[in-house]
Amino acid sequence: MTEIKKLQDLNKFLIQCTGKNRYNVLLDSNEEEINTNNLINKIRDKTGLMVVCKYGEIVFGCYNSNMLSEKGQTLYVDKDKKHFVFIFNTTINKGEKYQKIDYQNQSLIIKIIPKAGKSNSSQNYLLECYGAFILESESSAKRSQIDYSFPGNYDVKKGVSADIFIGQKFFIYDSLTILEWL
Repeated sequence: MTEIKKLQDLNKFLIQCTGKNRYNVLLDSNEEEINTNNLINKIRDKTGLMVVCKYGEIVFGCYNSNMLSEKGQTLYVDKDKKHFVFIFNTTINKGEKYQKIDYQNQSLIIKIIPKAGKSNSSQNYLLECYGAFILESESSAKRSQIDYSFPGNYDVKKGVSADIFIGQKFFIYDSLTILEWL
């Protein structure tokens, strides 16, 4: 299957999931460096945010309809009834959408790193889709992970485990894109 066809099929799937048919690309790791400050500057006042992560032939991510709130050193989306996680396999042209079970929890979390802050291991942290995955920044460590509590946080079929994402817990993603659905 050609890359263009794969992208068309993925686009159709995401349109079906969101119920929207247009989006703006806010950030693309293939075009610019994605770090916490750059991410926050681009998404702070936006709604309809989608995180799209590519790992081999698997594309996964999350959608949040609400605007980010700020509390202390954290930006987050809270109590978003339209939040979902998705997984799309471009090899077999099939995708799945999973709704969150408990809407009282946060769904997207971004920790703000102070400019004059101390250097520590959390500086590689980029964003978290609560109960699904954590993405590291574009650093040499870039060791992201799938949250193995995923089946307990989302409406999944019996027998589905967190391995459905990519088949392993830790990974280094190929690309990361942030979309704003209009």
